[in-house]
Amino acid sequence: MATSTTPDYEALETPSPARPNLDSIPPATVRHVIADYPRIILFAVGVFLFLRFFEHISQALLLFLFAVLLAIVLNAPV
Repeated sequence: MATSTTPDYEALETPSPARPNLDSIPPATVRHVIADYPRIILFAVGVFLFLRFFEHISQALLLFLFAVLLAIVLNAPV
């Protein structure tokens, strides 16, 4: 029984589910996927800025509440 050392080119050319054949995808679909990247990036930046805004507002409220509680504990005029 002799084994061949040449690769099986037919097996290499058939697409697997993990690696789809990009030639079979219509060009409009590929362009649509690439065109959505700026929208995804803008959404991510918007979420980031909203979370930063929420973080700073919550920090300011906690600082104010801590100052009021400290003034009440020290019996200072509020």
